[in-house]
Amino acid sequence: LGGVHVPHPDLEALGDAPYRLREQLGAIWRQSARFVLAANEREVPAAALQQCDLAGVPLARIWIERSGLSPRDWVAALFEQSAVPLYHLLCAHGLAVIAHGQNLGLVLRDSRPTAMILRDFHGDLRRCEAVDFADDDPLIALTALPDAHAVHDLYTGYFVSVLRFVGPLLERSVGLAERELLTLLRRALERYRDEHPQLGRRLEALDLLRPTMARICLNRARLRPGHGSGSQRPLPVLGPPIINPLAPPP
Repeated sequence: LGGVHVPHPDLEALGDAPYRLREQLGAIWRQSARFVLAANEREVPAAALQQCDLAGVPLARIWIERSGLSPRDWVAALFEQSAVPLYHLLCAHGLAVIAHGQNLGLVLRDSRPTAMILRDFHGDLRRCEAVDFADDDPLIALTALPDAHAVHDLYTGYFVSVLRFVGPLLERSVGLAERELLTLLRRALERYRDEHPQLGRRLEALDLLRPTMARICLNRARLRPGHGSGSQRPLPVLGPPIINPLAPPP
């Protein structure tokens, strides 16, 4: 619903004070998910996909069994309600969301994925610098990233940080091979591409299915500049490319 940042008067007056000293006090207010959910719906953080109950049973397996869907259909629904909308925000609107396990909520209706909820945009929402935003658009204040970096908010933020751990868990617990999970994700992205030919240039620039993807080096971004007094927040560094498991087979 809103947010507030309380600047330090002396540090702000310096202009180039270390950025960490200018981010000491802030707060956000958001509407609870329960106010927008139906009686048969619940919201869970995406991180719950990686978790097990006290008996060691993966929560995802429990939801799949309760839903009445096959593991394959349940995972396909998960991608349609999370990966595809996030990709649409990126390609159609130039907005990159670092959709990690905490700020991405999954809406389950009768244990079936039916929607997603995004929250807590204190630093996890950026814009593509290749997309023009009006000068009076509040989004113009967001950090602008080149496409090569923006695509990683989805690829690394969600695919690598969340789904990379979900795949082996589902393979062990419900028999859905990790390779099949990746195929389902690729097909969901391919359908989106085929249904939105008007986004051809943006889809090409933000291609998630290319043979290789640049490696994103989070530690290098911190270790190279050190913990000094830089006035700007360091951005992740791109390293040597790695083979993209989402790329179509040759």
